[in-house]
Amino acid sequence: MSNTLSFAPLSDDGLARHAIRRLRATQIQYRNELEVRLEDLLGAYQDDYEGRSLSPGSIDVLVTFLNASLHFRRPRVSATPSGDLYAEWTGPGSMMLGARFMESGVQYVIFGL
Repeated sequence: MSNTLSFAPLSDDGLARHAIRRLRATQIQYRNELEVRLEDLLGAYQDDYEGRSLSPGSIDVLVTFLNASLHFRRPRVSATPSGDLYAEWTGPGSMMLGARFMESGVQYVIFGL
């Protein structure tokens, strides 16, 4: 009899939920609201895309970015068709910052300059 514990690998869904739970250990002031939003997005994404999951890497990059940028206000967060996350911040006047969070990094655009 072996004393080795065996764990089944997490599914993409499990990995995404694990990445979302990382918010709990951050200093992000709106982490609870963001956790609820990401869980809602995950469920909606799975409904719309036949059970596919949001990208766990995208969630990790978003959480890391926001935890390193505590001065940022709470963004509007949505999912892209590929499972990445998109966040939007509005500023004074018509200024807006949009960022796509992917496993490979962040792409951003600034509007209204």
